[in-house]
Amino acid sequence: MKDLICFLFGHKYFVAQVLSPQSRRLCCRWCSKSFAMNDDARSLLPWDAEFHRLYESHGVEIKYLPFEFSKGNTHEN
Repeated sequence: MKDLICFLFGHKYFVAQVLSPQSRRLCCRWCSKSFAMNDDARSLLPWDAEFHRLYESHGVEIKYLPFEFSKGNTHEN
């Protein structure tokens, strides 16, 4: 049902973590999915294990919120 709400009305984003001055990890309040946002590239992509590894390899400690691991929303490390 939550995915349907986001499909119909769009995601309701908030900043979950600032990763660098140009990039942030966003979450949706409705569906709990995470996204990677980059200002320089003007991009917003679904957060996945690739982004996790990329930022960790650059010394960024990724801090997930408890609800980010709810049913159907997993991040493989």
